[in-house]
Amino acid sequence: MENTLSKIYIIGNSIGLLLSLVFFAVGYLDWLWFSRKIKASIGGYLIALIILKFPTGKVKYEPNRARKLTRFFFVLAGAMFTSTLLFFVTGYLLITILGTKIPVDPIGDVFLIFSFGIGPIIGSVFGYAIFKKSKYSNPTLYSSF
Repeated sequence: MENTLSKIYIIGNSIGLLLSLVFFAVGYLDWLWFSRKIKASIGGYLIALIILKFPTGKVKYEPNRARKLTRFFFVLAGAMFTSTLLFFVTGYLLITILGTKIPVDPIGDVFLIFSFGIGPIIGSVFGYAIFKKSKYSNPTLYSSF
């Protein structure tokens, strides 16, 4: 798959470089833009070469890895959900209590720290607890047979 993509990238890059050469010869592009295209093409060819030479091996199914990834995404989802929820709920409560928009002073700073600093920590703990209580924490669920 990687070889096919890098070959398509090389072909597309070559077509773009040839079109730029034609536009430069006709006078539509000046030397500055043509030299930028040459530099970008060289970088593109290097990236395609790196992709072509990158070793590809068959990925083995590892049940423990799948379980770890599931746990990671539960924790991540908990952190994101709690952070977003706390941002809107705390913002609404502050606007309601203050009767105006959230000021740019220590109250606003504490609001942001609580929403995006403490909120993800609380959400991560909740996400991990939900993972431990769910059926996905059972190691036999990930057996390959």
